[in-house]
Amino acid sequence: MKKYIALFFLMAVAAVLVLSCTKTIDNTKNPYDSITKTTKTPPVIKEIDSSTITGIYTFILSKKCAIPSCHGKMFEPDFSSVEASYNTLVWHKVIKNDVLNSFTYRVVPRDTNFSWLHERLVTGDSILGRMPRYAPPLTTREMYHINKWIMNGAKDANGNTASPKPNNNIQVQEIVAYDDKYSRCDTARPSYYSAFTVPYNKLLHFYFYVYDVETKVDKFLDNKVKFSSDPFDFSKAIEVNATLDTTYHVWHMDINSNQFTKGKTMYVRYYGRDPDHSTPAEFPNNNSQNYFIEHYSFIVK
Repeated sequence: MKKYIALFFLMAVAAVLVLSCTKTIDNTKNPYDSITKTTKTPPVIKEIDSSTITGIYTFILSKKCAIPSCHGKMFEPDFSSVEASYNTLVWHKVIKNDVLNSFTYRVVPRDTNFSWLHERLVTGDSILGRMPRYAPPLTTREMYHINKWIMNGAKDANGNTASPKPNNNIQVQEIVAYDDKYSRCDTARPSYYSAFTVPYNKLLHFYFYVYDVETKVDKFLDNKVKFSSDPFDFSKAIEVNATLDTTYHVWHMDINSNQFTKGKTMYVRYYGRDPDHSTPAEFPNNNSQNYFIEHYSFIVK
């Protein structure tokens, strides 16, 4: 009997221990409710405004050209991207013009009458040709968006209106000198920014690489070269007119080195202008850096 009482007691104790170690589960609650949830907000897709340069490029310029390669990176205006389209249209000088040369820029902000782009899209001149060539003209709605963009200031992709590009005078990029045997003289110098040497009593040939953003080289005016032994005083300088080398499209002049004193350093300045300026540009000039003044100099030996 005692044996059964002890067994019952042990079973009772075991049951109490099991119940005390068992966690009561509440099936009415979601165990994941305590976890903080993060919700990703889907990106807002901004609709392209058809009356902006982005819209005009997306819906018109990149799609309507009858010959896609016509306005690529090798031909202007360049419609290969939004930025290229803007940079080769707004305040960009025209290359082809009407018979009266009525237009100066491809797009003039807030003026469709003087914007060459607008004229090319609506012209009835069969010789000039309406754009897009060999394809249907732009619809009234498409022209509305282009006109609206121009009249709203022809803004760029960031909403900024460009100011007119400054019309600079001609700029001199480099001087090249040859002796009477057409051997380079300008390379005979200790460093790039120092005087080069030329032979005495020899015919020298000077070439100047001159350029202008808006004007072709053959349209430059008042081209001349001056030589002075004083780097800052050209009032008594030797002056020679420059002529255009039509083969290489550079301006050049010839002079015999016996006009210069042996052993002296002679300083060279180039003068010229484009048709938009009344006063010739001078380079180097008294405001130029010393290394430019030294680069445009030579010593007769």
